[in-house]
Amino acid sequence: MKNNHSQTGRSMFLSFFWHWKLIVLACFLALSGCSEPPTPEEAKVGAKRALDFCKVTFAEKNMSAGYKMLASNTRKDISPQIFEEIMKQLHPDGYPSQFKALEYQKIPEKNMMDIFLIGNHGDKKFHYRVTLKGTAEKGFWVNEVYRSADSIVSFGDRHKIVPPIESQ
Repeated sequence: MKNNHSQTGRSMFLSFFWHWKLIVLACFLALSGCSEPPTPEEAKVGAKRALDFCKVTFAEKNMSAGYKMLASNTRKDISPQIFEEIMKQLHPDGYPSQFKALEYQKIPEKNMMDIFLIGNHGDKKFHYRVTLKGTAEKGFWVNEVYRSADSIVSFGDRHKIVPPIESQ
């Protein structure tokens, strides 16, 4: 004769185990997916900072001023010389002279946001994602910069900057 108590106990344990995992997963998804995006005003402040960084670093090629706009943790990780070398490696085909900030996205669970920009030089396009750390009140600092030949893929909800902000 089978012991129904051990079978029932195991089923209850497995049921509880899977319910617990589903609850944790649901909470994680709720927290990461439902984080509030920056307000349009915050995004515009961030977009202006990203545009300033791109204008100074790429159009004016002032690497030391661009380096000073980096977040402190990024400056700890790379020297000014390495920063300059990385920026040159991102631009083997030249630098853009004009920029336009088009979209933004909140990075869940962090005090960060991505700004998506397009740079132009003649009919050549440069696609960027500039990750900013900080807030509109305390200021934004550049944490990371990505460049792509095409539109940059993101893993979240992008929001349009209306109207798009252009560099001066």
